[in-house]
Amino acid sequence: MTKLGAPTPFNTFRDRISIYSITETADTYGGVTTTETLIGTVWAYVEKVTGTRSFLQGEIMNAGGLETLALYAITTWWRTDITITPKCIIKLGAHTFDILQVEDVEFKHQFMWIFCKERKADT
Repeated sequence: MTKLGAPTPFNTFRDRISIYSITETADTYGGVTTTETLIGTVWAYVEKVTGTRSFLQGEIMNAGGLETLALYAITTWWRTDITITPKCIIKLGAHTFDILQVEDVEFKHQFMWIFCKERKADT
C-alpha cells in the first residue's frame, strides 16, 4: 500500500470484493434462517496479515487445542453509500470473510481498513 497522502496508483485496488449484509429471521420451528443481501461491490486491496494489531490474534483455542486463524486487512476507498459493520460479510471469489473491525484511515474519509477473518470452507 502506498503512503497516505501520496497519489494512489490506479492498480493498487485490484481485488473486486462483494459486501453482504446478514439478516437472521426466526422460523416457526425455533431455528434461524440467515439471508445474505448484496449491499455493494467495490475495488479493494486484500492482504493477509499476522497479529499486527492488539485485537488480531493469530491463534484461538478450539476443542482443547490451538487453531490458527487466517486474518486479513482489506483497504478500499471510503464510501458514504455503503455502511460496513461487523454484522456484514465480504466475499472474494470462493473466500468468505467475517468482519472484525472497520476503521477510517487517519479519520480523513479517504480510505477505510476492514479487518477480517476468513471462514473455514465447509468440508
